[in-house]
This record gives sequence, structure tokens and C-alpha cells, in this order.
Amino acid sequence: MQLDQSQEGAGAIHVHTAVIQAGEHATWSGQYFRGVPVRVEAIPADGYKFMGWKPPFEHEPAVFTLIPSNELITLQPEFALDSSTPDEKREAMLPSVYLLANSPNPFNPTTDISVRINGEAAFVQLTVYDTMGRQISRLVEDRFPAGTHTFRFEAGNLSSGVYVYVLESQSYRQSRFMTLIR
Repeated sequence: MQLDQSQEGAGAIHVHTAVIQAGEHATWSGQYFRGVPVRVEAIPADGYKFMGWKPPFEHEPAVFTLIPSNELITLQPEFALDSSTPDEKREAMLPSVYLLANSPNPFNPTTDISVRINGEAAFVQLTVYDTMGRQISRLVEDRFPAGTHTFRFEAGNLSSGVYVYVLESQSYRQSRFMTLIR
């Protein structure tokens, strides 16, 4: 088996525990037992994306299992510059409904908690708990359209301390902490 990662700085190849990156040691040769599965993975560097393997493995995903034979094979990944912006990448990885940080934090006596809904409308339940797990307030329990929605939490006569606010939407649950200072 021969690995070739000659695209300088574009990424690396992992074969079991061996890591081959572009540079002076960009080519590696090794022999595995015939018929014993070998895990192969192409890992793009920051700012790059995996485009595929060069023939004869062009139909394989970035991570696949290879069963070696007696013939010499060469694995060579293809990476390309990733033109999507960091914000677009982050947005694509986020769930359709998620919490933003409350503001201000720490707060006294009120703070705003925002929920972001991407795509379609979603059911949102937003609840505040103390650190003992007791429910302090249910801020909202309703369906909202896509966009950013902000809800005000008023601490009233609560004592100073850390509180947890929890978002529940469909099968997703997220929590964050906020601090009340009197």
C-alpha cells in the first residue's frame, strides 16, 4: 500500500495510527496482511475540504475500510480550498433551534435570553432552573417562526447565584448558565 499526500498544507491521511501529511514525508509505503481490513481516513486542514480520492478509489468517502490484496495500491486524496465563510460553516453545523447567550450576564435584576430558529417554524419551550434543579420560571412554551426571538427573564426577589436556562424543541435540548448578582 502506498499513500501519497502531496498537496502542501491541504490535509493528511490516517491509516490506523500512521499520519501522513504533505511535506518531506508526504509519501509512505507499507504492507498489511492480505484480507485484513485497514481503516483509511482523509482529513482536510483548516480552510480545505475533502473532494474525493483519485482513481481507483474515487467512489469512496473520506473514511472507508480497505481490504488489501497482493497488488500495490496507491491512495491519494484530493483537497480543495473551502470557499464558504466561517459563519456559513458554523451556521450549517448548528441545530435548527438553539440558544444564544443571555445578555447581560451577570445581570441584576433582568436579562434577555435569545433563541435562534433556522429554516422552518418550531415549537420552543424555555425554562429557568436553580442549581438544585427546581423550576423557577417557564418563560415561553409556544410555536415561533424562523428568526431570532428574545425573551426577558426578571429575577424578582431571587437571591444571588447561578441559574440554568434550558431550551427544549422537538428532540433537541440545550442549556446555558447565567449569574444573578444583587
